[in-house]
Amino acid sequence: MNPIRKIFAGLTFTLVLVACGGPNEEKILGGWKVVPEEYEEIELFLEISDERMIHREVSDDDPVSIDYRLTNTQNDRFIIDYTDPSSGQSEFLFEGYFENKDKIIIENGNGIPDSYELIRVDNIAKEIAEEKARQEKEEAAASKEREKKYQEEQKRAAKEEEKLQEEKELAEKEEEKRQEASADEKVGEDSSSNQGTSETGLQASYLRYADELEAGIMAEAKELYEQDTEPGFYGQYYEEWDSLLQGVWDELQGIMPEVEFENLRSEQIDWINMKESTFADMPADVAVERSQGMDYLATETKDRTYYLIHHYLD
Repeated sequence: MNPIRKIFAGLTFTLVLVACGGPNEEKILGGWKVVPEEYEEIELFLEISDERMIHREVSDDDPVSIDYRLTNTQNDRFIIDYTDPSSGQSEFLFEGYFENKDKIIIENGNGIPDSYELIRVDNIAKEIAEEKARQEKEEAAASKEREKKYQEEQKRAAKEEEKLQEEKELAEKEEEKRQEASADEKVGEDSSSNQGTSETGLQASYLRYADELEAGIMAEAKELYEQDTEPGFYGQYYEEWDSLLQGVWDELQGIMPEVEFENLRSEQIDWINMKESTFADMPADVAVERSQGMDYLATETKDRTYYLIHHYLD
């Protein structure tokens, strides 16, 4: 809540001005809007007459009147006190000075930051209406943006779910093909005799592919950034790593014994579920958070690719 609003909350009576003589009494008369710190909305207006100070809020149509006392101090400064209705005691509101005839700078305040200012306005009703319209427009725009982000997240989640389902269906089809294939003993022996040479060659080839992909990414990062990369840079290579991982997987499907590959397939599905679950739990309210999520997917897929090459294509 605006600090000045806190002070005025609950003051629901009309009182009479008590002010000491001095140079600022006439200057302070009129309408003022309370300009808060940066990024905060204007919520409060003051209408000051020689009889009372009236507090008007943008969000509340019922004004509040209080009595006040203006006391001039040194160097054209002045202090505003008000009467607490519960105790009848005089309470300090703020100390300030006129920067010019239309602006009061608050130097010290009762819960009011020094960055607050009072700016003179000619028509408080018009100012309140314009401020209310502006706030409603901003809220409508913010609501529309929130809805847009929600729809985008829903689409992303649906797309990821669809991809996971496709991967599961593909694994099931591959299993069906293996079960339907006849086991030829001679072909099996030939495959076994050639397995050492084939796997060694496959490992070297896929390590080279992976290293070249990583080296290319790092070279581009060095060219674009002096030090740390921006969020989302690595994530743009997710499709390349995912494609290479699929290539390794296809090779393993053709060379591994059925029982071993079945165990690895179960482990792979667990890894996919873990990756997608972690990604879904990552915050994505703003663009930088969504970019960091894509960085995670790309890095996790790269690590899994190297893991399969080193441990199963040896």
